[in-house]
Amino acid sequence: MSRLSRYLKDGRIAIVCEGSETEAPFLREVKSLLEKLGKRAKDELVIYPKAETKPANPNAKKKSHKSKAPAWCYYYTTETNQQDYDTYKAQPTRYVREAQLLMEQEGYYCAWAVFDNDKFAHLNDAFNLCEQQQRLGKKLFIAYSSISIEESLLLSHERCSTNFGCSADVIAYMISRGYIKPGYAKGDAWINFGSLILDINSGLIQNSMLFNSTWSQQLENTKPIYARNPYSDFEKLLQFLSKDEREIRWIHSGEEFDLDKSRVKIEDRGNTYQVTNINGSPIVLNSNNCGFINVNLSLISALTTSAILNTGNSIVINKQAPLNFCLLFGNKWYIAY
Repeated sequence: MSRLSRYLKDGRIAIVCEGSETEAPFLREVKSLLEKLGKRAKDELVIYPKAETKPANPNAKKKSHKSKAPAWCYYYTTETNQQDYDTYKAQPTRYVREAQLLMEQEGYYCAWAVFDNDKFAHLNDAFNLCEQQQRLGKKLFIAYSSISIEESLLLSHERCSTNFGCSADVIAYMISRGYIKPGYAKGDAWINFGSLILDINSGLIQNSMLFNSTWSQQLENTKPIYARNPYSDFEKLLQFLSKDEREIRWIHSGEEFDLDKSRVKIEDRGNTYQVTNINGSPIVLNSNNCGFINVNLSLISALTTSAILNTGNSIVINKQAPLNFCLLFGNKWYIAY
């Protein structure tokens, strides 16, 4: 393992970006902010492509300086044999494989691959490779958008369920809504959206961005991630980098879910919600953890007195439209929709 990763407390984190115009420059600004705030050590985050280098030809072959055996090049790493290169060279699997190899060859303790759908033929392979490595205990992750990173940028302004066809469509929509000016360039993402996405004083995701992004991810949630449109989970990478441990889970009416040591169900009954403790430990509901939430994650209490739900017990809550009913426990919001 490299000397740098030994003296950094958490090791280094590699981020392999498909896009060099938007994602990589934006993440370099995120890196700079988090280093300034002391949330990440200097050079703890390494973003590919690096600002000072250009990607290599992914199809090029070159001779190793250490031996006469050929090295098979991706953009930033090399395979050791033709068979693996042929297996992983197709986009977007290549980005996940490169992130994996950076951990194995360069000593990164964690790596992310950032890419869009782009009508790639091997999306399933990319996600399968990531899941395979995670099952082996590797800290390998994907930040994915169905169309482009602009989908995530748009969510800093609104919850949008539009099925866009391409990045230009998202940009045109944002121009029509006045979120950006005509002539917007992809390299302007941080200037236009940085402070709307991250709090520049804490480095954490803005509340409305977290709310909108997680809401968007529950759309078409019966499909695999790579088959959804719209979809973007870029904010998960930003949360990881900024050490933001908050979590929002959107709950279907009638869905059972685990809440601490209990199994709970929330049912939409028209003008009311019914909350039931299916089994497990008693649940204490009060003005601090049971209420209605807005886009800024401000909780409006639904209770004037505390209520204890033992196994089998229910409580009925009157709706407060247009807000969403929510149970808040620690850093976790369980929001009904």
